[in-house]
Amino acid sequence: ERCEQACPCDEYNFVKNLCKRTCDNCVPTMAPTQSPNLCVDVDDSDVLITVSEGTFVPVCEWAAENPSERCEQTCPCDDFNFIKDICRETCNNCVPTMAPTQTTNECVDIDDSNNLITIGEDTFIPICEWAAENPSERCDEKCPCDGFKTFVKDLCRETCNNCAPTMSPTISPEKECVDSNDIDTLITVAEGIFLPVCEWAAENPYERCEQECPCDNHTPVKDLCRYTCNNCKEPLVPTNGGLCARLTPIERLKKINDVLLGVSGYHLLADNARNSAFQWLLEGDCGNICPDDPFLVQRYVLAVLYFSTSGENWKTSDFLSCSHECGWFPGRIQCNNRKEVTKILLDGNNLVGEIPFELQELQSLEELNLRGNMLRGSIPGTIGNLPLLQVLDFSKNDLEGSIPASLFSLKNLSALQLYSNRLDGKIPSQMGDLRSLSNVQLYKNELVGKIPNLMNLHNLVIFSVHGNNLVGNINLSVCPLRTNWKLAMLTAPCTVTCSCCNNSHMCKKKRRKKNAFKNSS
Repeated sequence: ERCEQACPCDEYNFVKNLCKRTCDNCVPTMAPTQSPNLCVDVDDSDVLITVSEGTFVPVCEWAAENPSERCEQTCPCDDFNFIKDICRETCNNCVPTMAPTQTTNECVDIDDSNNLITIGEDTFIPICEWAAENPSERCDEKCPCDGFKTFVKDLCRETCNNCAPTMSPTISPEKECVDSNDIDTLITVAEGIFLPVCEWAAENPYERCEQECPCDNHTPVKDLCRYTCNNCKEPLVPTNGGLCARLTPIERLKKINDVLLGVSGYHLLADNARNSAFQWLLEGDCGNICPDDPFLVQRYVLAVLYFSTSGENWKTSDFLSCSHECGWFPGRIQCNNRKEVTKILLDGNNLVGEIPFELQELQSLEELNLRGNMLRGSIPGTIGNLPLLQVLDFSKNDLEGSIPASLFSLKNLSALQLYSNRLDGKIPSQMGDLRSLSNVQLYKNELVGKIPNLMNLHNLVIFSVHGNNLVGNINLSVCPLRTNWKLAMLTAPCTVTCSCCNNSHMCKKKRRKKNAFKNSS
């Protein structure tokens, strides 16, 4: 009886939200859905901490007041989980980049003490222990620990009986200019993140190619990844002794101009950032790049990004150096073994300016993270031309305008984070057709209209759109995902009718207060 009452301490919060254990108001048991190491705070609008008589704040907001001390405590909400595991962003408890530790082609299970699977309320077990319970079925699944990218059998080789003999380099002694087949030679680069050895080397070839491979602690990486490390009989990239040697400076200028006009159009000369990148390639780049260089456009696009966002004021980088652009910002600019840019991770790096539309030329791009900068203007619709893009994060900037409908043509997009901007207009209805989406965070913007029908998004785990001007009723168009599928976190503005939202109790209280005020006046 008492758990359903409003607390006399403030006549606002339900007793069941303050006494979750007593009132049996806990998170329901769920099947494995996601890794607990996502670098986000949980939506803690219902996880309240008593800070004084009649005063309660969300746990992550409370932790932010003194993170050095409070993040190490267990949460009063359950006396079990550490606050740093609930408020990963606030407590800076994210996956750190680390040196390679082991190969996964040995007949051993990977050290998975931090790769935990959620199997019930407050219950987590290591991935290989979970797999051992039903190896015939679970070994062929993809691991939730890294966003369903790596097969469990490649992490738990002993448990899943997925072993391979010790391998020696497969490259011919004639130094054939190819990388070894390294799909099974995985390097642990961070908690829950694994890369083939040559892909790992491509992120910083100038340093890593000279190291010994962690796969056997013996063979130099450059002998396994000859293409990536340019360890071949003949130079891999055309040298300036080729076409450039036959061109006058004016001819070289004209040919490079012709190539880049196809990228930027009239903006090449009319826009300061594009023109600065063009002039740098012609005169300032000590690499003296040729018109027929296969990396000309990629190098130009990254230079445009630099000049468009006040690169001279970035916190740090080696942009515009003589080295290949894959080595311009190790860890932040990542490439595959073909030296094509796959990740741009420039979050919190003091980028000021607009996002260049030329990023569409980076056709191998899988992750674009520009969160926490001072970017303005609109989101280029050309981002929708990146076929391999999986993660797009422009949150915590000053972007305005509408969300381009073209983003929802990205068949591989799983995470869309645009929260804390000034985006307006409606949420494109095409969102409801993008079945790959698992994490959508659009909260704290100026969006209007109704939330699209999301019943086709069976992989959706997080959908947060509170703090907008949305309306309508999503009890039938979204709520069934919470009971039938994976949706664990759902928030919407109180102007939206939503009986299943995580913040629905708070909205009910606001409505009661508003009605009481109207009646009293």
